[in-house]
Amino acid sequence: MNSLYVHVGHHGSITIVSDNEVIVHTQQDRFSRFKNAGLPSYPLIKKIVELGIKFDKIFFTFLKNENHFKLWHSWLKQFNLITPYTIFEYDFRRHHFYHAMCSRYIYSSAWDFMVCDEAGADIAEAYETESFYQKMSDQRFSLRSRRETNDRSNIGHLYSRYTEFIGFGLFEEGKTMALSSYGKVNEELYDLISNGWFMYSDLDIKDIAATLQKVFEDYTFDYFNSLISRYSHRYSHICLTGGFAQNIINNTKIQDKVFNTILPDPMNGDFGISLGAAYTHENLRPYKGIFMGFNQSLDTSSFYNVKTVNVHEVAEILMEEPVAIFQSRSEQGQRALGNRSLLMNPLHKECLKKVNKIKKREWFRPFAGTVLAEDRFKYFDIPYENNTYNPYMMFMYKIKDKRLKNIASIDEYSRVQTLTIDFNPNYYKLIKEFSTLSGVPIVLNTSLNMPGHTIVETLDDVKEMMAKTSLKYCYLPEINKLIINENK
Repeated sequence: MNSLYVHVGHHGSITIVSDNEVIVHTQQDRFSRFKNAGLPSYPLIKKIVELGIKFDKIFFTFLKNENHFKLWHSWLKQFNLITPYTIFEYDFRRHHFYHAMCSRYIYSSAWDFMVCDEAGADIAEAYETESFYQKMSDQRFSLRSRRETNDRSNIGHLYSRYTEFIGFGLFEEGKTMALSSYGKVNEELYDLISNGWFMYSDLDIKDIAATLQKVFEDYTFDYFNSLISRYSHRYSHICLTGGFAQNIINNTKIQDKVFNTILPDPMNGDFGISLGAAYTHENLRPYKGIFMGFNQSLDTSSFYNVKTVNVHEVAEILMEEPVAIFQSRSEQGQRALGNRSLLMNPLHKECLKKVNKIKKREWFRPFAGTVLAEDRFKYFDIPYENNTYNPYMMFMYKIKDKRLKNIASIDEYSRVQTLTIDFNPNYYKLIKEFSTLSGVPIVLNTSLNMPGHTIVETLDDVKEMMAKTSLKYCYLPEINKLIINENK
């Protein structure tokens, strides 16, 4: 039995299931190269064709007034990916439920699931904005609470509107979050936003961002706290998902304020919806990790200068220069976790200058770090013991070592991935070797992408990036190769 699950719309994704096993889950924009896209593209269809299977069932999820599934249908038929007996199913009502089920698939230990969205799905002429699900058994879940609104006064929508007012684009709320650390809370604007108002403001954009972030934190924590006091009797393993779980500052403050173990879903955006639908309708085998992209070719024959290397040689280069790391199957979600990452020595005096020459990030957006899990307490102030592993980079911690200022924000907090050898062996070995040279088991880790582009998916994408930016080195640990651009 082969099934294809497709989420159509912004942050579109596909999940391919064969005999109850997820063989591929990937974000559609990695192939279309249009950020946040949800439409089929020839490169994506080509990769599906390469699997050599026909689908017995195709399941579409989409939001209100979404007709793009018709385009998907025509592409699947054109490339002979369906049979005369293929079953087509559709669902546009259970958006939040599929968010929760994606989290359930990833975190089998979680009992409660809090979903917060800008809008969610259309439910009886209103939009679900917050939902709380509780696991009653392995097979049964109960919707404990749901808020609905038919206007645009919810905090998710206001966060998006103020983000655009500040001057950022669609789906760039992360920039507002980063900017908020540089501003001060304005009480008058705080009251307005708290009461659901969007108002033009002549305040400094840093203060607008700080005020908006504070309202967001207070609102979501109050909602969260009220839910766990009413429904959660286990006081552990509560999963946060939906767009709000992308706000790492908020995730951290919720974790710091409550006893519960908070588990932010690494695929909290709509790119996790198809996976949640697959988990709902299939008896899936257990989750094997976030590196679920297609197997990508590691053929380097189109590159002019390729060198066979060992991990020590790469670590030596990393001491002085940015190095990309590329492995076959890409990580999914918003964070680069060692298969599509750009790395740099965080202690280097020109660390930020060298990385920003490639990335061209805004001045207020800090870079993240990856630390070997066994050394995390030595370098970061992690105040709780019950959820200290953070493989998906969904929390931030205060740095203890002032030398790590290159991966910290103005308030000396850093978004951190804690890395074990089981999670990503090749990435772990590189950082371990780097630590013998630098004295710190930490690297700067940012996503491997050009400014304004999606994370690279193929080596062809890497080739384009090396041609258009100052990136000189790309390490392929699975085949012990280093691509070198001598022109940089």
